[in-house]
Amino acid sequence: LGQATMLTDRNDASSTRQTSTAVRDSLLRQRFVALWQRCLNASADSDPAAVWQEVARRYAEPHRHYHDKSHLAHCMEQLDLAAGQIQEPDRVELAIWFHDVVNKPGVSDNEQQSAELFRRLADGVMDADLIDDVVGLILVTTHQRQPELPDHQFICDIDLASFGCPWECFLN
Repeated sequence: LGQATMLTDRNDASSTRQTSTAVRDSLLRQRFVALWQRCLNASADSDPAAVWQEVARRYAEPHRHYHDKSHLAHCMEQLDLAAGQIQEPDRVELAIWFHDVVNKPGVSDNEQQSAELFRRLADGVMDADLIDDVVGLILVTTHQRQPELPDHQFICDIDLASFGCPWECFLN
């Protein structure tokens, strides 16, 4: 009886994890699509759901153990906590979505490639100054120098916030 109960508990826990992952992914998708739509030029022809599919596919790559959708969800929670202090919340949020979208182990320019992917996807459908600002915010997440602008400081803090979590939270 004890082993059967443990097996049932494990199956229930697995089912709960799968359900919570599906809910998380659905909420991330809704949030991303709404943001992308909000940032588009009025006459832009872009399918936010298709862009989401590209972003989601990349964050679900099997080699990812930290820079995955859980990291994105945690970053969104941190962004929401700081939203009232951020000068350009949509730009910071776009940068968060894309800051780790390219993640190739052993490569030193993942942030640069992430910024270039954002630029390609946003080119012609978002304002050039918005694109440039988001690219700059993405590149700040290389953490190579002290960020000076407030929104740059926020994205760095948001990106690194997971390291301040209790061990159990960090592992999730």
